[in-house]
Amino acid sequence: MFKDLLLIPGSLSTPELWYQNIDVFQKQFTNIHHMDVCKSDSITDMAKRYLPYAPEKFSIVSFSMGGYIALELFQFIPDRIENLVIINGGARELCQKGKYERQRSVELVEKGRFDFLVNRIFKNSIYEEEKQAAIIPLLKKMAYEIGPENYVKQLSSMINKHEQEPLLSKITCPTLIITAKKDRVMPNERAEHMANHIANAELVTLEDCGHMAMLEQSERINELLMNWFRE
Repeated sequence: MFKDLLLIPGSLSTPELWYQNIDVFQKQFTNIHHMDVCKSDSITDMAKRYLPYAPEKFSIVSFSMGGYIALELFQFIPDRIENLVIINGGARELCQKGKYERQRSVELVEKGRFDFLVNRIFKNSIYEEEKQAAIIPLLKKMAYEIGPENYVKQLSSMINKHEQEPLLSKITCPTLIITAKKDRVMPNERAEHMANHIANAELVTLEDCGHMAMLEQSERINELLMNWFRE
């Protein structure tokens, strides 16, 4: 059994994001830690804020924006991270289209259209339409717990995120990169890019799955994680 696991969610997500995976984690880790991804408009600051609480040695499972934060932790404490999992994440700086879309989202939130934005985002995050009715209520619950003010900070942190490609070649721990083929939020090529630049990376592609892979294909994610963390 491993000792410490840090879970890093994406934007508009709380620890409930992992509710279908938590049994797997508890079987394989003694301590499970959750990172707070609110209250900051900087990926670097989010990582720095966690440093005083970081265990001596630990593994990371991260999702989407959480992958940016996980990579940033390597900048500060590379020798303390034993295993890394990134689900539907990337390392590159956002392209101009990506920055524009997120800036547009900031403007919509500031105009009081948070509800509209939440509904639009989550419909685009789940590939299989028949699963939306079961998943979207939880996504909305988490989104409203995060709230519009924190969401603007999260969007700003992604807009201003620096290029992380130089970090990738420095990662030496075992790394599992999971990408969903039907992800309309995070392009598959960003996962492929990471896998090509991290020495010990394994890339797994989920068929017929959208961005919220932990919820849309929870059994497959659990299978991958069980096998990955098996001693």
